[in-house]
Amino acid sequence: MAMKYLKYRWAISNGGFVSSLVSFTSCVSFAVLVFWGGLLTAAAQTAAAQPATESAAVRIPNKLVPVDDTRYRIGPGDVLGIVVRKAPELSLEAVRVDQRGMIRIPMIDDEVMAACRTENDLATQIADLYRAYKNFPSVNVFVREFQSRPVSVIGAVNVPGQFRLQRQVRVLELLSFAGGPSAAAGRIIDIIHTGGPDVCGDPNAPEVAAASIDNLGVLQLNDTLKGREGSNPFVKAGDIISLPEADQSPEDEASV
Repeated sequence: MAMKYLKYRWAISNGGFVSSLVSFTSCVSFAVLVFWGGLLTAAAQTAAAQPATESAAVRIPNKLVPVDDTRYRIGPGDVLGIVVRKAPELSLEAVRVDQRGMIRIPMIDDEVMAACRTENDLATQIADLYRAYKNFPSVNVFVREFQSRPVSVIGAVNVPGQFRLQRQVRVLELLSFAGGPSAAAGRIIDIIHTGGPDVCGDPNAPEVAAASIDNLGVLQLNDTLKGREGSNPFVKAGDIISLPEADQSPEDEASV
């Protein structure tokens, strides 16, 4: 009888040990699963957030200006006014864009690229730079003096002269600024490109002209006045638009 009792006690004790061991193993397994589950979740969240972080950090302005975008682009020689609201120490009454297209502003060590940007684009860029010093900075930029887009109209026009462009302008509109062709105008328009390459345009884009030799473009006046495609291009900074008189045009002389 005693032996049976001892065997019974041993079975109960051993079963309790096994039960405790199983419970302990289950707890350890659950903890391991929770640990690895947390790691996998954090890794997934990091991987999902990574592209957005890189996309926000890389902010490279596009220098190419769409053909249909006629907004004025700041250029070398322009004089700008910069107003930072509630921060007169950061505002500038007048700052000139240098020949590299750069300006300097208070508290910013590096030069700021202003060329090829609109007033709103530059204001947004400056506001981003000042976020390190001010909460929600409000910046306004405006052009005080338009100096970077001089063009001239000479020859057989009613009001010849030089014009400072405040936006992109086509040849026909520029002729209207000059009062249109005079009665002595011939049949062609000479476009002389005296400026350097257009830093805000596509360097691979071909000249739009009926004929061109080096820096000289030739258009048919009648086609330009009718606004025909290819005969009414945008003018560039430094262009000289010349309308020869009828007896000075080689084409007119050949037709006599």
